[in-house]
Amino acid sequence: MSAAPSADLLQGAKAIGNWLGWKERTVRHVVVKRKTNPDAAPIVNLPGVGVCAYKSQLAAWLKAHGLERSGEAA
Repeated sequence: MSAAPSADLLQGAKAIGNWLGWKERTVRHVVVKRKTNPDAAPIVNLPGVGVCAYKSQLAAWLKAHGLERSGEAA
């Protein structure tokens, strides 16, 4: 039996984009950018899982960069 995904986990570029208020294309760009810039938003592409991010890590990253989320409510 596998554990249910955490409520903090966002799976897919569309879900992450909706939460942040970003376009899906922007999310995918950040995934590529993160390979060379570790200071980019904490969004990763996990083999076998896809594009993922934790809401808590994204919120901390936004706060550290003086940004606000403009997407859907938590």
